[in-house]
Amino acid sequence: MARASRLTETFSQDPDFARGYDQAQSYVLIGNALRNLREAKGLTQQELARRTGLDQADISKIENGRWGRRGMSIDVLDRILPELGFRISRSIEPIPGTRVTAEEKAAMLTMKELLVGG
Repeated sequence: MARASRLTETFSQDPDFARGYDQAQSYVLIGNALRNLREAKGLTQQELARRTGLDQADISKIENGRWGRRGMSIDVLDRILPELGFRISRSIEPIPGTRVTAEEKAAMLTMKELLVGG
């Protein structure tokens, strides 16, 4: 067994490690999907960077699954995805079975409007 596999197996018992590992894997998968979409559109990283106002180096990092210390940014995806023919659809809904007061519903609708756009 490779050393990395042994380490992953050992540390995967730690919930914090497992959560971080899963998050890193999802970033790599999202980055691969973004690269595939960009290439399908016939765009270079440089062209996508120009269209989105991002640096080409940032596009490269994102496509390689390196999202920085704060993780994935919805704002960055909102800049990239339209250039690839897609958008993020966001919503805020109460958890099924949760009682929601009129005040809470008003707050939820305000947040929903801000997220989705007016």
